Amino acid sequence: AGVAAARTAGHPPTLVFNLLALGAVYRAHAALDAARAAHAEARAIGEAMRHPLLREWSAIELCADAAQAGVWAEAATFAQEALALRRPDRVYVGCARWLETEALVRAGLRDSAAADLEQTARATPAPDGSGAVSWNASPESP
Repeated sequence: AGVAAARTAGHPPTLVFNLLALGAVYRAHAALDAARAAHAEARAIGEAMRHPLLREWSAIELCADAAQAGVWAEAATFAQEALALRRPDRVYVGCARWLETEALVRAGLRDSAAADLEQTARATPAPDGSGAVSWNASPESP
């Protein structure tokens, strides 16, 4: 209903939000082809709008779709795309950062994964309000 209403309203950002949510629901139900189609449409709209947040969010979701399908090289490509668009002063809109991290590590891009997590840790307040969350990458970890 949300996608149809957004199409009728003719408001591209609302359509993207609804497509991203719909795709996440499809992925949660293991309907990966439908998830990828919804996320690819959202990506195309974000690209046409040249909207960095919508482009990043779409790349995050496409990464998660590929990761869930076990297509790790494709997941890494989308993770790299998301990283290229990511800014520390903008909220992280995804819900599957662990899949981005895993895709990067599987592709041999451990430094990129670690840098992203370290940047996130610096920007994320600790739950007790004592400052930023601490995160350390160790070369021995998988």
